[in-house]
Amino acid sequence: MAWCLPRDKAEAFKQALVTGKINPQNLIEMTTQERREFLAQIVGARDAAHVNALYESKLLNKNYIQGVISWAKRTMAEYPGTQKDLLKTVERLEAKLEKKEITPDEAMQKVGDLVNQRLGLQLGDEQFERLVDLASTVTQAQLQMEQSPRRKLDLNATPEEKAPTEEEIAYGLAYVNLLKYKKELKQAVEKGTLKEWVAPENLLWNLADVSGVAKTLKASCDLSYTLRQGFKVYAANPKIWLQNTIKEFQDVINTFGADNVIDYVMAEIISDPNFENMKKDKLAVINVIEEEIPMAELVEKIPVLGKAIHVSDVAFSAFALRSRAQLYNYYTEVLQKADTARGETGKDTTRRGLGRFVNSLTGRGEFPGKGGKALYINKEVLDIANKLFFAPRYVMSNLDFLTAFAFTDIDPVLKKEAAKALLRGVGTMAMALAPIYFLYPEQVELDPRSADFGTIKSGNTRFDITGGLKGYFTLAARLLTLSTKSSTTKVVRKLNSGEYGATTAWDVILNFAEGKAAPAAGILIDIMQGEGFAGEKIDLQYIAEQALLPIIVQEAKEAYKTPDSANLIVTLIAEALGIGTTTYMAEVGWDKSTAKWVQEAKQRWGEEEFKRRVDLSNKMLNDAINASIKSKISAGKPAEMTAKEIEQIKNRIKKQMFGK
Repeated sequence: MAWCLPRDKAEAFKQALVTGKINPQNLIEMTTQERREFLAQIVGARDAAHVNALYESKLLNKNYIQGVISWAKRTMAEYPGTQKDLLKTVERLEAKLEKKEITPDEAMQKVGDLVNQRLGLQLGDEQFERLVDLASTVTQAQLQMEQSPRRKLDLNATPEEKAPTEEEIAYGLAYVNLLKYKKELKQAVEKGTLKEWVAPENLLWNLADVSGVAKTLKASCDLSYTLRQGFKVYAANPKIWLQNTIKEFQDVINTFGADNVIDYVMAEIISDPNFENMKKDKLAVINVIEEEIPMAELVEKIPVLGKAIHVSDVAFSAFALRSRAQLYNYYTEVLQKADTARGETGKDTTRRGLGRFVNSLTGRGEFPGKGGKALYINKEVLDIANKLFFAPRYVMSNLDFLTAFAFTDIDPVLKKEAAKALLRGVGTMAMALAPIYFLYPEQVELDPRSADFGTIKSGNTRFDITGGLKGYFTLAARLLTLSTKSSTTKVVRKLNSGEYGATTAWDVILNFAEGKAAPAAGILIDIMQGEGFAGEKIDLQYIAEQALLPIIVQEAKEAYKTPDSANLIVTLIAEALGIGTTTYMAEVGWDKSTAKWVQEAKQRWGEEEFKRRVDLSNKMLNDAINASIKSKISAGKPAEMTAKEIEQIKNRIKKQMFGK
C-alpha cells in the first residue's frame, strides 16, 4: 500500500507552510540528515523519512521549482489556502536557481533518503558517489534533450521527424546506465549464501528458480516472437510488425558483434516524448525482461550455447519492447483523433486502459478483476506462477484478443480497435488456409474440435499459423459440442458418454491446462501419471530432454525420427520464426499391449523384428486413414472416421504383418 501522511500530520505540515516555517530555499540547502531532523519536528520521526524521500525525488526533476510544488501538494494532500503562499516563496527561490547558484550535482548530493528508501540499501561512499554521478549525468542529458525539436511535434509529423535525435539517445543511454547500476547494487545485496539457498523457508522460491531456468532453455534459440506473440502485433498494426521483424534480424547480427542492443532499444523508449504517459499507464517497458525471460542472465552463461540463447533473448525482448512503445504511440494518436472528432481536443489519453491494452496485444495480459479492471496480484506470486507455468500472461493476452477485450475495462475507442485487430487476425488465418484447402483439402482441418484445426499438415507434421491461438478455438469447440475429434484417427467421440475410460469435459480442460505448464511442472505431471504426454517412458533421458532441450531442437528431433514428416529444414525455419510445428502419427499401439498374441509374436519374431513390424504397421495405418479421408472429401462426405473403420483397418494390417 502506498504511504499517506496522516490527516493531523498533514494539518501540521500545512500550517508550517502558511507560517513560513517550511522554506523551500532552506530545505535545498540542508543535508539529508538535517532535513529529516527538521521535518521530524513537524510530522514526527516516523513520517519524516517518507516526506523527505518524496521531496528528494522531486529534486531529480528537470525543473526543481515544479518539483517542490508537486512535493508540497502531494504531502499535504492538496489542502486549500496554502498554494498562493507557497508559490510566493518558490518564486523568490527561482531567481537563485536561474543564476545557477544551485547545480544538478549539488542537488544530487541531497538524495540519500530517496536512494536508500527506494532501493532498500545502505550504500557506501563509493557506491553513493557512483550513483550520484550517473544520476547527475541523467539530469544534465535531460536538459539537453528537452531542446530537441521532436519534443514539440504534432500529429501530422513525418516518420523522419519522429525519429529520436542524438541528444535523446544520449539521455536514454544515461538513464539506462543508471537503471543497470541500481540493478547491480540490488543483486549484490540479494545474493545469498549456500546455507541460505538450501534453507527450508526458501525451498519454494528456489524450485521456482530452477523451473525458470528450464523454461528459458526450452524457449530459447529461436526468433519465435515474430509469428507467435507477434501475431497479435501484426493484427493490430501490420506496418509496425513488419518494421520490427526487419529490425529483429538486424538485432541478431548486432548482438553477435556487441552486447548493448537492448540498451539502445531502451534508450529510444525512455527518450520518447510520450514516455511519461507510458509510465502513467504502466506500459511494460521497464524492468520486465527478467519476468518475461526468467533466469536469463544465469542461462546465458552456459558455454557456447549461452551465446545463442542470449541472441534469441535479445531478439525476443527487443521485438516486444519496441512493439509496445510503438503501438502505444499509434493508439495514443487514435485516441487523440477520436477526441478531436468529438470536440474534446486535448483530452488526456492516459488512464483510459491504453497501457493494459497494448501490453496485452504484445503478449502480456492482465488477470481480470471486478468490473473488468486489472486484478492486483502480489509480484512474488506472479513471479512463481510465471516460472511454474509457461506463460500465464500470454494466456490472458490471447483470451483478451479472442474476446476483443469485451471483458476488459478500457476506452470504447480501444475496444473498437480490438475488434478490428481480431477481424484482421482471423481474416489472415482464413486467407492463409483457404488456398491450401482448395488445392489439397486433406491437408487443412476445418473441424475446430480437432487439434489439427488452424494448421497446415504436411505428412505427419503440422504447421500452426495462428500464433498459438488454435488451441483456444479447439477447447471452446469441444466444450460447446461435448465432443472431440482425433487429429490422427479422425474419429469423433462424445464427451461424458459414461463409458469406462471415456474422455470427459473436465479431462479436456485439464489437458489444456497441462499444455500450459512450464517444463518442471510438466515433468512432475508426467511422473505422477506414469508416462509422458504421448505415452513415453519416464526415465532420466526423457526428463533431461523435457527440461533442457529447446523446443526447436525437440520438434526437429520428432520430425527427423517420424516417417512421412515435412522437410527438416522447412520445419526448423518455421519453428524458429514462431510457426509452431508438431510431428506425430496414428499408432496401432501393439508395442504397449499385453495381449497374448503380442507376447507370442515377440517370442516368434524377437523384440527387434517385432518393433520393426509395428513401426511398419503404424505407417500402413496412417496411409490407410489418409487415403480414406481423401476419398471421403472427394465424395463430399465429412472428413471423419468411425471407431469401427479404424478397427477394421488395424485388423487387416495385423493379419498382413503377423498372420493374426
